[in-house]
Amino acid sequence: MTLDALSLDFGDHDEFYAADEWNQKGYFERRDVVDLNSRLITGFTRTQGVTSSSLGKIRYLTQPSPQVITARGHELRREIEQMASQIGDLHVKDPRFVLTLDSWRPHVSQIVVCLRRPDQVALSLKRRQRVPLGISYGFWNYHARAILAIAHKRVHYVDFDILAGEAPEAELAGLARFLGVEATPTELVATLRARFAPTLKHFDPFEAVDLPSPTRELWEQLSARRASLTNG
Repeated sequence: MTLDALSLDFGDHDEFYAADEWNQKGYFERRDVVDLNSRLITGFTRTQGVTSSSLGKIRYLTQPSPQVITARGHELRREIEQMASQIGDLHVKDPRFVLTLDSWRPHVSQIVVCLRRPDQVALSLKRRQRVPLGISYGFWNYHARAILAIAHKRVHYVDFDILAGEAPEAELAGLARFLGVEATPTELVATLRARFAPTLKHFDPFEAVDLPSPTRELWEQLSARRASLTNG
């Protein structure tokens, strides 16, 4: 949503994954990309029927290994190439890319990673999909490890809670520089405020929460990675 607001082209909005009660402004995720990434990870599509979607969600929670995803990437290589050709220079959003990036790597020029505190993600999964907190933290850890394994020359990290907070200017300015967007801090903030849905922020991001040790360590590593790239 923020990147679309910065005038980056994500293509035809009619092709996006539908909005719902949890995100009434929409997810800005192409259904065809979501389905292909879901097949890479789980073997099932995400938007093509209740049965396939349900089986895909269950398989996703089992955290398929990088080896399994890579093997599926080889099997689906031609579909990936065709999809990349259709997308062309458009920007594409899907959190699943952190797991499937190796299969898409030849077609990726730059990456924006949006970080969100693990407790916020875990509480959201519990509330929305009734996933127990222990499993939710493990699911966050799964994606965090994949993010830490990203090796690409053009990667930028943004912090969701800073963007949703009272002082997003520096975060927005860094994102704009990375993307080559020319705008003043005032214009950037005004654009964000016009598009950002307050309902996306269900919890207090700065409330003290005792994280499981593995999750806390991964969050510290991600925070350090983001700080090093931002300061560097």
